[in-house]
Amino acid sequence: MRDVRIRALLVTAALTVAGGLLIATQTDEYDTSIPNVLPPDTGSPAMLGRTLPDQPNEMVQADKSPTSSAHKKTKSAADAEKEKIQQALAAHAQERINAEVKKQFQQSVILLQEKKFDEAITALHRVLQLAPTMPEANANMGYALLGLKRYAAARDFFMASIQLNKNQANAYYGLAMAHDGLHDLPEAISTMRIYQHLVPADDVFRQRADAILKAWEAQPSSESKADTK
Repeated sequence: MRDVRIRALLVTAALTVAGGLLIATQTDEYDTSIPNVLPPDTGSPAMLGRTLPDQPNEMVQADKSPTSSAHKKTKSAADAEKEKIQQALAAHAQERINAEVKKQFQQSVILLQEKKFDEAITALHRVLQLAPTMPEANANMGYALLGLKRYAAARDFFMASIQLNKNQANAYYGLAMAHDGLHDLPEAISTMRIYQHLVPADDVFRQRADAILKAWEAQPSSESKADTK
C-alpha cells in the first residue's frame, strides 16, 4: 500500500514538472516585452490603445461612418503636407548653415595663412557655433591660438579635434607644438611621433616634423639636467 502511494506521488510530480516545462516553452514563443510608447502626436496605435473612450459603442459607430472616414483621410493628407513643408524648411535651413560654415571656414584658412590670428579666431568661433563637432575647425582654432602663443588653450582645441577624429593628423602636429610651448618635452616628442605614423614620409610637413623631432630628442631630458646640476 505504501509503495502504491509513493508511485502515485512520483507520477503526480512528474506530470507537474512536465506541465511546467510545456508552459515555459509556450511562453517563450510570445513577445512579453513592454512596447515602446510613442508621443501622442505620432498617432501610434499603442498610444491610442491606452486611452479608452467613455462610450466605446458610439465611438465605433462614428468611426464607421463615411463622414468620419473622409475626415480622417483629409486630416491625414493635411498632416502629410504639413510634414513635407516642415522637412523642406529644415533642409533649406541646413543648406544655409552648411554654406555659412563653408564660407567662414575658408575665410579662417586665408586668415591663418596671413597670420591674422585674432580675425581667424573670430571666423572659427562662428564655425564652431554652427558645427561644434567639426574636427578641422577645432584643429584650426588650435593653430590660431598657437600663433598667439596661447599654448594651453591651443592644446585643448587640438585634443578636442583628436577626440572627434583620431586620424586628424595636423592636430597631432599642433598638439606637439603646444606641448613644446608649455615646456612639456616628453609629451611633445611622443605626440610628434604619432604624427609621423599618420603621414607619408615624402610629405613636406612630415619632413619638417622629422627635423623638429630630431632637435627635441637631442635635448637633454629633465633628469639629465638635474644630474648635471
